[in-house]
Amino acid sequence: MAKNPKEDPRKRPRGLARLAAKSAAGLRLPPKLLLAVLASWVLLFVARALIIFCPTRWLARFYGVDQGVGAALLLADHGALRAAARVRKAIEIALRSCPAWANCYPQALVARFWLWALGHPHVLFFGLRKNGERSVDAHAWVMVGALPVTGGDGFAQFTVVRCYSSQPVLAAQTRRDGP
Repeated sequence: MAKNPKEDPRKRPRGLARLAAKSAAGLRLPPKLLLAVLASWVLLFVARALIIFCPTRWLARFYGVDQGVGAALLLADHGALRAAARVRKAIEIALRSCPAWANCYPQALVARFWLWALGHPHVLFFGLRKNGERSVDAHAWVMVGALPVTGGDGFAQFTVVRCYSSQPVLAAQTRRDGP
């Protein structure tokens, strides 16, 4: 038998005891992180409500600058990478007490919101992969530089079908030789 109550589901606290344990753990977080976690938790609910009740066409306005299928990562300085790591940690902690429906899409929208509000360059990706012969899996993830904020390394398993950046990405200009 496992000695750690987390390992044995029968010994995990239930109901109010579980809420008290999670609250006590949350109060041990640094104040700034605790506020970010609480805000992320609320934003996950808001994002899910927007996904359910708003047309995707309307939500797409919030995604950023449409880059099509051309996946491009924006350069990020050290401050942006540190902020992205804090956003990732806040969302991860908020997810521990969030319902199971907070999948990659609401997480990506919340990360996009945080990074936009903090003014850091980032890219929101949407990808697909085949799952069997007739089904397809979809995934959304956010990157700051080469750092995945939400969704992990989506490039390894998914084909990018659309990406949106926080700022325009200049395409390499080609020079035409001749008259």
